[in-house]
Order: sequence, then structure tokens, then C-alpha cells
Amino acid sequence: MPYITYYIQPREVQVSFDDLLQGVNSNCFETSSKDTRDTRTIYREITPQRLINKVDVNELIRKLMGFNSHFKKFIDAEDKSVFYHSFPIPKKTGGLRRIDAPNDDLMEAQRTLAYLLKTSFFANYHTSAFAYIPNRSPIDALRRHQANNSRWFLKTDFHDFFGSITMDFAIKMLSLIYPFNLVLGKEEGREQLQKALSICFLNGGLPQGTPISPMLTNLLMIPIDHSIAKFARDHQPHLIYTRFADDIQLSSQFDFENYAIQRIMSHARIVESLKYVKNPDENGYVPYPIFKISVDNVPVIYRDKQEAATASLKRFKENHPSSVVTMETIQITKDSAPKFRNILNAMIEEDKHHTKVLCGLLEILQKAGAPFTFSNKKIRYGSSAGRNWNLGLMLNQDNNITVGYKRKKHLKTALFALGTDYKNGRTWDSKDIQALAGEISYCHSIEPDTIDSYIAHYTSKCQIDIRRLLNKGNI
Repeated sequence: MPYITYYIQPREVQVSFDDLLQGVNSNCFETSSKDTRDTRTIYREITPQRLINKVDVNELIRKLMGFNSHFKKFIDAEDKSVFYHSFPIPKKTGGLRRIDAPNDDLMEAQRTLAYLLKTSFFANYHTSAFAYIPNRSPIDALRRHQANNSRWFLKTDFHDFFGSITMDFAIKMLSLIYPFNLVLGKEEGREQLQKALSICFLNGGLPQGTPISPMLTNLLMIPIDHSIAKFARDHQPHLIYTRFADDIQLSSQFDFENYAIQRIMSHARIVESLKYVKNPDENGYVPYPIFKISVDNVPVIYRDKQEAATASLKRFKENHPSSVVTMETIQITKDSAPKFRNILNAMIEEDKHHTKVLCGLLEILQKAGAPFTFSNKKIRYGSSAGRNWNLGLMLNQDNNITVGYKRKKHLKTALFALGTDYKNGRTWDSKDIQALAGEISYCHSIEPDTIDSYIAHYTSKCQIDIRRLLNKGNI
């Protein structure tokens, strides 16, 4: 039962004389022949004989044996943590992320294995994956949704994505992927592949910070990505699916979810906030107010903001004119918070099975035996008429991709400061200029015309060649 994934070569487009007369220019040619790094995945119940003939399974096993013999010390080591340097880095969303960086020798072994899997085993990725792939970036993922003129977005991520991927799960997924399925079909092949992959795992999961973990996650996700992409295509309305590492985006031109997703979002936010509830004491802490909206004495939704609760109360009264809709304030203390969190978590799990899309995604993960699931507190749903941020970029209501107003405002301030300082004879440290040049380069890749206009404006305003200061040629 293999998933067969292959790279789609960019198709060169011939521009005829008639095309030129009709307005097709060189820009059209460049766009149509651009390398998008797309792949195609097909599923077959039985591996086609021509693909079986294409690979020498015994030779693949011999290559694994050679690799295992060369890097035997890492494979035999019972405690692989001695080969790692671990440290935390801050997350953009707050908190810390643990990084496990291998030493030079282990890093060489992991890079060698990654090269072996890519070249001899055709290790690939599903076309819906955009992270850790050369010539692919967040903007490429967002352009998929932009091309669909999507207006409604469901965004979530997998909880503990890397750390939860075990050896057993890896072997299970690889047994579904060509040509790994052929190697794993032989006892010797299974043993050698498991030995080779053992240098990729730390404390039972894939560590973040190695050169092979990103490639492996994309490879192992092929069956799940393929199933979700098919689910998205078959869904009514049609959905667009992209994945950037553990971040999931599904979108459509039309509203495709119901009130259950709104309850999940509200309750997940409250569950997170209840971690910090304290009892009144000399420091002035007070009980945390929660607003319960009920229909005919049945709790429907909880809110933690008075304004949101009042809006929900009004909406439910309009939607249930013949029912008794009430709102009650509950004062949550430190002692009552754990019990209330359990109540909300139970409602979240129940609501997941009443959403149109989340339910389908959960079934796919359960069928695949995935050791990870969606993070409740990261589920977001809304339209592009609001703050539609995706992977650090915004797809606004005009269907334009932008870095956002605040980021561009800060950029203009920095450009003005740079130009003014140099005009008045004050130089900047080279690291500060490089940092600004990097920010300019990134924003230019998203909104080139806008950034070019900023540089031109402040070059004229300050009478200083801004582009030269930013290492000319980088922009």
C-alpha cells in the first residue's frame, strides 16, 4: 500500500508569435516556467511492478549496512544525549523552545543519512508541505490560499509535533511510502533501517535542532498530508490545505465552520488563562470572573470578557426566541480552577466532533495512529475581513499579502533614522545596519514595490543613498 511521491519538473512554456501579438510578454513566460518545487503523490494498493524493478532493494540494504558500520558508535550508544548540546530559545508567541544541537560528528552522520535517504531512497515531501524545503517559504504557502481567493481560514498546529514522533510511528509511516515499503518488507532491511534511524532520535522523539529532523517530518507526513489534502478537495465548499512544519492552514472562499469552532476557541483561551488564577491575598489578587450563557438551563458557552459575553447573550436570544437564555457570572478561585478547567476541556473535546472540518482531521490522525493532535489553544477561525495573520504574514480583505502596517511603520522609522544620522555625520554599527538590511530584504520579498518606494522616499528626503548604506545589491 505505498504512497509514491515524485518531484514535478517545471514545464518550459513556448511563447509563439501569436502569443506575443495577444499580449503575452516575457514576464508571463517567466511565471509559467518558474520552479515551484511542487511534488505529486499517488496512492496504490499494490506497488506497480515497474517501480519494484526500478530499485535494487538488496543494494539499498547494503548502503544502510555501510552507513551503520561507519557510524556504529552513535548507533550503539545507549545514552545519545552525550552527543547533544541542549539550550532554550524564546518563541515568538512567548515561552521557550528547547533546542538539541548535535555535536559535529553526529551532525555529519545525520547529514550523511539525510543525503542517503534523498538520493537513494527518493525521500520527498507532499506538495502541501512548505517548511524546510529549498526555494519554499511562508509566502509560497500563503500564495496557495491567495490564488483561491480564500476568505475564511481555519488555523491550528500540532502539539509537541517533533517530540511526539517515535521510532514506531516513523517505521509505520515509512512502510506506507515507496521505496521504504520494499526495504521494510525484508527482515534485514527493517533491522538496518531502524539502526540507521536510531541516530535521529533523542529521548524517544525527534529533537529540534538537527539537520535531519525537518526532512524526516516532511517525509513521514506524506500519508497524512495526502489524506488531509484529499479531504480538503472533497469537502464542500472546496478547501485549500497547506502545512508549514506543525502549523496547519485550511481556507475557502466561503464560511465552512459552525458555532462549535467559536466555542472551542473561547473555551481554550479560558482554560489557558485559568492556569494563573489566584485567591485574594495581600497582593490584591481577586477571583477570576467567568460568564456562563445557558439556553433552557443548558450551558452553551463560557466567556471571560463582559463585552463578549453580552454579545453572545444577544446572539443566542435572537437565535432561540422561544427558549430561556440566561447569563450567570461565576467567580473562579485558585481552588475551583482545576475542576472548571476539566469541565471546559470536556466541552472542547465534545465540540471537536461537531465541527465540520476538525472532526474530519481528527479522524485522519486517529486512522494514521498519529502520536500528536491539534493544540486546543492554537485553533483559530475567521475571515480575511479581520486580522488574518498566517505564518507571520497577513492576507488582507483585498486578497493582498502584506507584512502588516506596524512592521512597515517600524521600517519607515528605521530608514528615516538611518538617513538622518548619516546626513548629520553619525554612523551606525555594522551589525545594526546588517539587521536593518535583513529586515528590508525580507519585507522586499513580500512587498517589493512598497519597500522600493520607501527607499526612494528617504533617499530623496535625507539626501543620502540609503540603498548603498544597506550594502547595495542586497535589495
